[in-house]
Amino acid sequence: MCVGSSDWAAGTLGETLLFRVERRGNQLFVGYFAYWSCERPWGKNVLSFTLLPALLIDAFYSHTFFVLPGAQQAIYGAGDVEGALVAYVIDADQTLHPRFAIAENGLHEAVRLEADELVDDRGRVILLSEVWSHQLGGHRAAARARSAASLRCFVGEALEPLTPELAANFRLGSPSSPERAKAAWRIPPETM
Repeated sequence: MCVGSSDWAAGTLGETLLFRVERRGNQLFVGYFAYWSCERPWGKNVLSFTLLPALLIDAFYSHTFFVLPGAQQAIYGAGDVEGALVAYVIDADQTLHPRFAIAENGLHEAVRLEADELVDDRGRVILLSEVWSHQLGGHRAAARARSAASLRCFVGEALEPLTPELAANFRLGSPSSPERAKAAWRIPPETM
């Protein structure tokens, strides 16, 4: 599983990707949770280029008057957690085949990403952020991965199961009451 960003944005992506799994017959739904050290409106984006909107957002949302923690930290806690749900089909030899993903775009709207957008020529599943607030709903992630400003792949110990303690520490909520990274919690009712 890889997470990339199409342009530079403030915040450092964490070393670990949390996940939760739910199986339904030969379908496997994996919610992935990615952590960034901060969520600030700076980077290669219109807000930064026009300066005043970025300053206003940063002054209140990220850092109240640039001195105190801002609204984002008061509501959600330190850092920024975003997520996506990837649906896989398990074939007869137990191999996983990605079918689609559900993530959020920069307006926090759910978007569906098809398998041909997610899987690159090396077989990696790639989620892409294209906004300063790190939502992972960037379309054509696999095709754009080569030109991404950053790309980190998580394998082995860098993939860690989400425990109730971690969910509480990051204020993630639960499947019935998601607080952050809402797309990673929501398993679609329809079958593939």
